[in-house]
Amino acid sequence: PYPVIAGFLAMVGAAIVHGAAEILMPEEGQTWAPLVLGTFLAAGTTLLKARGVPANLSAVASIVLSLLCFWGWVHITGIPVASLREEGWLCPHRAERVAPLRTLEIIDWRVVQWDFVLPDIKAGMLALVACIGRALTLSSIEVAVGTRPYSVDDEMKSTGLATMAAGAACGIAMNPASSMSSL
Repeated sequence: PYPVIAGFLAMVGAAIVHGAAEILMPEEGQTWAPLVLGTFLAAGTTLLKARGVPANLSAVASIVLSLLCFWGWVHITGIPVASLREEGWLCPHRAERVAPLRTLEIIDWRVVQWDFVLPDIKAGMLALVACIGRALTLSSIEVAVGTRPYSVDDEMKSTGLATMAAGAACGIAMNPASSMSSL
């Protein structure tokens, strides 16, 4: 039903905004630039969507726009790339290539802050939201395919294998939504 889905998506949106604000909120002596840039990026994506730009294009446009803004800011301010790496804007530079599975050997496990790795109640709530979202996505795919043969198990196996392959190749080992190809 529409009210359930609308309420669920509103709650997910609020959780995302709250989490992003916590991450981007500057600490004492830090710049407000990440929060400002994130706000403009979110507003730009929303405006593109309101103008009728499909979600898959607005996501790409927001990524390209953020890259252009970031590197334009770097060019205008003349900040050296080394300084950006030191401040955490860019990842540290590595001179040698590293095989995908060797990345785990490079990590200095003594400096890992385990209290951030292990889940807390917020992570549990996020997992619950992800499960509900997956259930809603699967039911919408089943409605879309109608009477044609379709296996939710096969869809989840394919998504899981793709996620594992992405992780093994040092890609982003996650998927915020299941495949929309069926829709």
